Amino acid sequence: MWQFEKFDGRPSLRIAFADRMKKQCVECHNSHPDSPKTDWKIDDVRGVLEIIRPLDQSVAQTNAALLWAIDGTIGVYALGLLGLGFVVLRLRRTSSQLRKTEARTRSIVNHAADGMISFDGNMRIESFNSAAEPDG
Repeated sequence: MWQFEKFDGRPSLRIAFADRMKKQCVECHNSHPDSPKTDWKIDDVRGVLEIIRPLDQSVAQTNAALLWAIDGTIGVYALGLLGLGFVVLRLRRTSSQLRKTEARTRSIVNHAADGMISFDGNMRIESFNSAAEPDG
């Protein structure tokens, strides 16, 4: 049996084991003149062996390790957010440059003297400029 409890005001682990009589012990105790009991049987409980282990140092070490793990997790999370921020910033810049390039290209195409027609992959007309319009 084991349990956590305070011992002398300190967190401790208390473990208890039953001290059971073995065949040799029963023979000796039942025949010994100073034995207070002479009807022992095999596996009777003679007493309890107890170990009390203060956990101050173990708790402190575990808390320190947990603190390192939490700090490391927060650090990795912060680096991830920082990286995500850079990706979003780069995406906004690229998108802005793409819009400017598209507007410039559209202006050039719309004001070209020659007719221009653009097709998609299925050979459908995507766009054309005013010079490509049939005179009607």
